Amino acid sequence: MNSLNEVPNYNIKLTDRVAFYGKTGSGKTLLAMSFSLMFPRIIIVDTKRDLSGWNTENYSSKTAKLLSKDSFRIRVMNLNDTYNLINFILAKHIDCVVIIDEIVNMRNDDTDCLERLWKTGRGLGIGAWGLSQRPKAIPVFYTSEAEHFFIFRLNMRDDRKRVSEYTKEVVTDITLKNHSFLYYNSNSEILVKYNNGLNLRID
Repeated sequence: MNSLNEVPNYNIKLTDRVAFYGKTGSGKTLLAMSFSLMFPRIIIVDTKRDLSGWNTENYSSKTAKLLSKDSFRIRVMNLNDTYNLINFILAKHIDCVVIIDEIVNMRNDDTDCLERLWKTGRGLGIGAWGLSQRPKAIPVFYTSEAEHFFIFRLNMRDDRKRVSEYTKEVVTDITLKNHSFLYYNSNSEILVKYNNGLNLRID
């Protein structure tokens, strides 16, 4: 994947759940950022506080006003602010896409609103995307609810095994290099490997 312009069209809809899994530096964040440009209303939860290039406005006291606009790109880093904001958009049915990077940094004792977002947000017009280095270490609903999977290199077999439970069994034994990735659509049940602009269907 050499540029944002080379990202194929995967027909991701506003209310879809999308999983981006892979080790640090594998390319999952760049891919998520490029896909986010398709949608005018984005909330990015930056748990590592190191995202750049997303052209966002940081969460503040003015955020509530932004949520009424036709377009916004809001970056929130504080976890308490994150939970308050998610509860607000769920209550007000604010159609947007919520992107969490990195899921494993979210507190496990406060996952109720996140689970509601992933499981019921579709009916409210809210999309949910999750990025993680360790899919085995995060609550299972992030994976079980996803329609789209972008699977980059995962060094640990138990992580690949967890993903394979919701995609294809062969994922467990596939080792990816550089910025290659697997794409799986849970509706079509097709698994495709992308490697330097080439793709190969894996049944």
